Amino acid sequence: MADHQGSNRRVRALSPDGRPPAKGGQPGARLPPGALWRNPAGGDGRDVIGPRRPARRGAGVSRVRRRGAPQEPSAVRRRAGRDRSQREFYVAVEGEVTERDYLEFLNAEFGDDGRFFIHPITRRHGMKPLGVVERAIDLLADLPDTDVAEGRAQVWALFDRDQHSCVAEAFAAAAPTAVHLAFSHPSFDLWLLLHFQNMTSAEDGSSAAVHTKLRSVDPAYASFGRTGDKSVMGAQTRALLGREGAAMRHARRLVDHCPSGACTAAGGHAASCPPLQRDPSTDVWRLLEALLAG
Repeated sequence: MADHQGSNRRVRALSPDGRPPAKGGQPGARLPPGALWRNPAGGDGRDVIGPRRPARRGAGVSRVRRRGAPQEPSAVRRRAGRDRSQREFYVAVEGEVTERDYLEFLNAEFGDDGRFFIHPITRRHGMKPLGVVERAIDLLADLPDTDVAEGRAQVWALFDRDQHSCVAEAFAAAAPTAVHLAFSHPSFDLWLLLHFQNMTSAEDGSSAAVHTKLRSVDPAYASFGRTGDKSVMGAQTRALLGREGAAMRHARRLVDHCPSGACTAAGGHAASCPPLQRDPSTDVWRLLEALLAG
């Protein structure tokens, strides 16, 4: 853990609530009521979600092989030819499939108007929460200070409670940095469910109840996770369209009912709120607010 606070890592000061000061495209700005605006410029946009995936994975990220580690993204750079006014989001994710598919869906449906571009950062067979945060800190260190300070680039870490034992360590590693966290308890799949309905029962890190409910809310999700397939493409992404506002309202409502008693929908989870007590909850709504804040 100390490696991340050494001279070779770039650490940025945060405000007392654990977030960078609200500025321009930073999280904290309020989202206007209603669903996300869908970009009409590319037709229906849905057919490009699948074909884009090979090009999107690691876009703008050079790849190097580290000794004893699988090949993975390392140094980051803005994609050649991109408008510098477009904000770039480098999002390290725990899962190899579901989160990546969802982020590419956001790019395809809402990002092509030039407001933002998301770089999903994954690793084969996934990562644990601490590994996700460590990867995000590496990404942050490779970005130009001016891009981060002026809101042109943000680095996020998306990870779950599941049954991981390193969640508290992941939060501690991110605390002194400008890495934004989107933590889900019990899992990211709760965020998908919140597009259709709320869920308030504590699950102690198990996603079984989330999956059962998700399979019943829309035919597109009838087999989600049954055989290990948790991809989110085609009919599954179409089922989410227009429900973003509902998902955000449900997610904020869960913050209001956080057992810690110190959290609010307006301010999010308090810095003093133990992450393992946020059951159930998901902070993916904060990422959506950040995407639309510019």
